[in-house]
Amino acid sequence: MAFELMVFERSEAPMDWPHFIQWSEREERNAAGRSSSKSLKSWYQDMSASFPQASTLDAGTLYTFGESFIKAEFSWKNAEEAISLTRSLAEKHGLGFCNFSSEGGDLEFFGHEKNATSSAGYDANRMDKKLYKALQDRSVSVADAKAVLAQTSAGFVSPFVISLALVILSSSMIAYDTFRTDGKGGKLLPDFGEPLGASYIMPLIFGWFLLMAIVFAIGVIQGARFRAAIYKGYPSLKPGKKQGSREADAKIDGLISRLKAETSLPSVVLTASPGNPGVFGSKLGGTPYLPRGFAYPKSAGGRMLRLLAQLNFEELPPIPDFPTSGILQFFIADDDLYGADFDHLNVQSGFRVVYHDRITKSISDPPLIPLTEDSYFPFDGEFALSGSLVRQPMPSSDFRFEDTVMALYKSLISKKAGIDDIDIDTWERIAQSVQESGHRIGGYPFFTQEDPRRTGDSRTVLLLQVDSIGGVCWGDAGVANFFISLEKLKARDFSDVIYNWDCC
Repeated sequence: MAFELMVFERSEAPMDWPHFIQWSEREERNAAGRSSSKSLKSWYQDMSASFPQASTLDAGTLYTFGESFIKAEFSWKNAEEAISLTRSLAEKHGLGFCNFSSEGGDLEFFGHEKNATSSAGYDANRMDKKLYKALQDRSVSVADAKAVLAQTSAGFVSPFVISLALVILSSSMIAYDTFRTDGKGGKLLPDFGEPLGASYIMPLIFGWFLLMAIVFAIGVIQGARFRAAIYKGYPSLKPGKKQGSREADAKIDGLISRLKAETSLPSVVLTASPGNPGVFGSKLGGTPYLPRGFAYPKSAGGRMLRLLAQLNFEELPPIPDFPTSGILQFFIADDDLYGADFDHLNVQSGFRVVYHDRITKSISDPPLIPLTEDSYFPFDGEFALSGSLVRQPMPSSDFRFEDTVMALYKSLISKKAGIDDIDIDTWERIAQSVQESGHRIGGYPFFTQEDPRRTGDSRTVLLLQVDSIGGVCWGDAGVANFFISLEKLKARDFSDVIYNWDCC
């Protein structure tokens, strides 16, 4: 897995993380192979002096060029130096910076007033020209933009509250003036001076209401201008379509139904129970099946690997294109990366995937694997596996999800819709309609970070997923996935398998 960083023209990119991710993915798909921006060209000239462009990740750094961004992919061994230089040069050239590989994402807008609010001269509590200009330039933090949006709403309430108070006060004065005497010269209420009379009070009330109307009109116009600037620069703050609309809900329900119907794949959900199913059984951990004469799997450095999972297909529900007999085994190293090489996901140096097409009763005793203080493994003990066949729709973590949903949205709801026309709540509603976690074979994967597969990669079939549940834990509650191409799977060739795991 590569270490991914991006620099970009800060005036082009959304400032909130969810919309930035959508924007960056869209820009990458439409990448022109060049950057016309002077700032980006200058950044690349400085950056490539230390990290020159290469044809492969093994040979150096991979750059992707777009009109408003440059994305750089580095080997993890260069991560620390790459982050420092990329960040400092982004600041030097007034560009934005993004670290996709950090936990939760790292997004900064160098050369942007967002990072120096006090020196920029605007006050988020004062709706003046400086603040309006900062909103137009998208140089206000999302938190400040939310605060300004709240003020525009409060601006409508204040004149009404003041007017109501004046009405109550005026009505009280009229009532006092009317009922202070009994009409016969007797006093019903104390005399605080000459009566004002309705003739004096009514013009005063009219003047107050006129003043409030002017204040209200100014507030409406100013609020509308500020909200327009906020919605343009901060799309995630723009309210979506009315959630209570039955028609809108019905359309989204129809989209979800079509998504499930058109993308569902057969998948075997695996249930892990503590116990020993025997040498031939489907399981996590334990003693592997080793036919006599079979060399025990070792890492490239000669270190014996440990059994992660063993699948006996005669015990599991059948899935199209998967074996219906034989045993498939997954071995990984017990090092701090669980045998993964994130720069070369398909190189079986710290892991092995082994398929035995025929099961023989003539077996060898496995070697004793010494455990040391440097030994790491996602679980202790052994778990028997059983499976149930389900159909699983495409989840939001799949790299094809966004394009698939957009195609359905245009087909069912609006042909001219763009990705920004679907609000965050609707995206979440669609995404939450599909279950993706757990141990499984086939179907769709789950990730705590991002999908390591890319458009054009044929290795999209989920061979096995082992999740952090029921005594299994990958790092900080992560998940492991193995992928293979459909062609290799049908040929029962498991030499080119992607192994990836990530965690929160």
